Order: sequence, then C-alpha cells, then structure tokens
Amino acid sequence: METVVYGFQISPDSDDEFVFAATQERCQEECVQHRNDILTSSDQYGAHNPLGAMAIYRFTLKSLSTNELLTVLNDEHLDLLKNAVVERKLVAVVAE
Repeated sequence: METVVYGFQISPDSDDEFVFAATQERCQEECVQHRNDILTSSDQYGAHNPLGAMAIYRFTLKSLSTNELLTVLNDEHLDLLKNAVVERKLVAVVAE
C-alpha cells in the first residue's frame, strides 16, 4: 500500500527540508503563509532581492515494514524520505 502526501520547500530552491500536508490545497495554503511569514519577518528580501519560488511536490511513499520503519526511526543517518519515497512529482510553484 502506498501513501500520498504533499510537501513544499521550506527554503526556495532547496530540497533539503519540507513541510507536509495531506492535500495539495492545504499544502499550497501553508506554503503561501510560510512565504508571507518569511517576507514580513525579514528585511533581506525586497524589490532588488526577491524571494525565490518555492516548489510543491506530490510524494508517493511506499509502506515500510516494521523493521524498515524502526531502522529509519532509530538511525539518525537514515532519512525517511530517501527510504520511503517511490515517486516525487512537481505539482505547483508558489512565487510572487
């Protein structure tokens, strides 16, 4: 059995960290709010230095056995996304 979740980049142009939601609509809402928070809390971005676009992906995750899940949870060097994602598809981009 596979599970589908949606995730957006926490930082533009970086696929290192994501925030996840159950639906694409909710993910997009959270991404827009996150962008607004960044823009209002930082004087780093403006007309001469715009905040880059943030990607929203559809992640399809395989079911992990109990042993696989325990291995990922207990080993700080293993990444759940790298071990469970069977497909990642760009579904939207949030920008100004």
